[in-house]
Amino acid sequence: MGDSGILLIADRPAFGDDLAVAVRELGLDLTVTPFAPDRIEELIASHAYKAVFVRPDWASKDSVKRLVSSSGFGRLPRVLVLDATDPEHYAQSELLQPAAFLFTPVTALSLRAAVDTAIRLCALHGAGQPKHAAKSLMRRFSAIFNMAPELITVSTLDEGRYLEVNDAFVDISGYARDEVIGKTSLELGIWPSLRERETILKEIREQGAINNREMLFRDRNGGLRDTLLSMAPVEIDGVQCLVSVVNDITERKKIQDEIASLERR
Repeated sequence: MGDSGILLIADRPAFGDDLAVAVRELGLDLTVTPFAPDRIEELIASHAYKAVFVRPDWASKDSVKRLVSSSGFGRLPRVLVLDATDPEHYAQSELLQPAAFLFTPVTALSLRAAVDTAIRLCALHGAGQPKHAAKSLMRRFSAIFNMAPELITVSTLDEGRYLEVNDAFVDISGYARDEVIGKTSLELGIWPSLRERETILKEIREQGAINNREMLFRDRNGGLRDTLLSMAPVEIDGVQCLVSVVNDITERKKIQDEIASLERR
């Protein structure tokens, strides 16, 4: 996962117990520190952290603003660790945006997904845009992404590890989003033919993209669906990724086959 450290800012050491287990499962190191801006800056300056995790139920708003304005903290991907039963902490967390959210109890899967999301948000916010413009762009992209009828995914190029999937993917594949994020397409068995996947990746590396390639897609129940696949590479925070758009043509193919069968009679 790149940099090997996670920094957790929490005034209650026991709070990080389940997070520590998840961090170890991902092969990362965890540093826990209370809210002390000078100490936090010292740690960030001397370690290569992949992300900083924050429990936003401590300190005053002025202290939080001071921390956010510091150069070291400000450049790191941020993850806010929240209890679903603690809505009063959400307003405080607004000061720490842009950031991903991670709800307790923490698992390795939810941790990986939160870190990936934080990295994407940090890359977008750090592209020289004003904060309000970055937020507006993220909201618009999220709306378009999830309203699309096609299955859209973002995954790593080398492993095929899913970083994000849209609502149509969840509806048609039968997988819950947290079952997919952090897993590879091979682990889920979505590609019925491994050879076909390697062929397509070879074409992408040579030609740059593929468009409307017919392929079979295996859903959560093991059913095979006829689809048209388009894929293009994109770089996210220095990581080569793939954006995939899958058009489900199962019903259309079924109708075409029925018409062909009737014409042959």
